[in-house]
Amino acid sequence: MGFEDARGTLFYEFARAVKEARPKIAIGENVKGLLTHENGNTLRSMVKILQDLGYDVAFKILRAQYFDVPQKRERLVIIAVRKDLGLQIFYPREKDYTISLREAIGDKPKSEGQEYSGRKKEIMELVPEGGYWRSLPVEVQKDI
Repeated sequence: MGFEDARGTLFYEFARAVKEARPKIAIGENVKGLLTHENGNTLRSMVKILQDLGYDVAFKILRAQYFDVPQKRERLVIIAVRKDLGLQIFYPREKDYTISLREAIGDKPKSEGQEYSGRKKEIMELVPEGGYWRSLPVEVQKDI
């Protein structure tokens, strides 16, 4: 919902903090969908606000899987650099490989796992292995 949603107004707090602190570099991240939200107008507004505060601004979609993170997650990363510094904005170069979760965490000791309360344990036992909690009856979902 963009700026119509309370979460969307968080950007204004970010901009206020940038205005007050005047950091050399400010970095923000958001969902990939921000690129196309309201035909790009939301992102354009955000960029303009940062530019009006005296920052050069760039944005790019970064994919976690190409930065040694075993996760397929795309995030829009916004970088703002104070104009008086005359610095070029650049992003890290994506690697040409991905790693598995096993490669990332390596050879770790076995964990005993989480201990649940009695009621939570009853509920968890209702969920089939690999299942989804929303497949549970509504009255059980309310207890979660």
